[in-house]
Amino acid sequence: MPLCLCLSMTTRAASDSCAAWSHADTYRLKVVAGKTYMLRIINSALNNQLFFKVAGHNFTVVAVDASYTKPYKTDVVVIAPGQTVDALMVADAAPGRYYMAARPYISTGPQGPPFDSSTTTGIVNYRSAHGSSPPAMPTMPPFNDTATAHRFFTEITGLLKPGQPTVPLVVDEQMFVTFGLGLAPCEPGQVRCNTTAGSFAASMNNVSFRFPTTMSLLDAQYKGVSGVYTADFPDNPPVLFDFTNLTVNTDPSLQPLRSTVKGTKLKKGFGNFNATAAASSYNLVDPQVRNTVAVPAGGWAVIRFVANNPGASLSFRRPLHRRGSRTYTV
Repeated sequence: MPLCLCLSMTTRAASDSCAAWSHADTYRLKVVAGKTYMLRIINSALNNQLFFKVAGHNFTVVAVDASYTKPYKTDVVVIAPGQTVDALMVADAAPGRYYMAARPYISTGPQGPPFDSSTTTGIVNYRSAHGSSPPAMPTMPPFNDTATAHRFFTEITGLLKPGQPTVPLVVDEQMFVTFGLGLAPCEPGQVRCNTTAGSFAASMNNVSFRFPTTMSLLDAQYKGVSGVYTADFPDNPPVLFDFTNLTVNTDPSLQPLRSTVKGTKLKKGFGNFNATAAASSYNLVDPQVRNTVAVPAGGWAVIRFVANNPGASLSFRRPLHRRGSRTYTV
């Protein structure tokens, strides 16, 4: 039985669990003992990656971002904003009530910016359950449990159909993209901006995206209107330095890479990226296919994608202008 779970931080928090489980607006998933349920889990929390668990139950992940995976067994799902996970759950626990819970994963740890530390909950309710005892609560990972998150994100592998190619082996263009937060001068419309310190601005290779004011990117691309966007995004950052040094990079906030194009994730790691060392461990056999890649603070990911969807779109937090069917490594 397929079900869709949209995770956010707006439902009743577990801190009220003594009474919240009986509240009328608490989400309840009614299950029949012995049946298998497919959960399509979506992270709609906007800014937070999330740990997701159901007390007393395990999952078998079968797809991520609408791309099939080899069956992956786990008791916890880690999901970034914009990602989806399809997981099978067998109702094989003792008939009763069990909390399903989601809480933030914050890779920066205590030195990072403030975040919403609440735990959002729903209830798995066995139809054959009797009595009025409160639901069991799962043991959630710590907020900064990077080891658990990294294991989930990296151990999943793609499911290849017979005769289907693995990954593009010939690369036409390589890009080295750094992203983070910095300070930019205040603009005239920012009336509450601190003119001395400036305002926060996200950037990639020191370039920030500004929303067009006259027409959309697609409209400008289709009509050939100039001045709305440029196609000169740099393939490398303007300056190379120790990107993982907290005394240099003072705001190591985690931000997922978001893209409207399907990318094949070859490798993910920590520290400054070393192309020579990383290449020997790329997964060129059965990598997972994603449209959103979560990169922890001080970490990196290598993806390849084919530019086979002509047009202009906001990709990787910038306009991406695809040319023919070229293959890119980021």
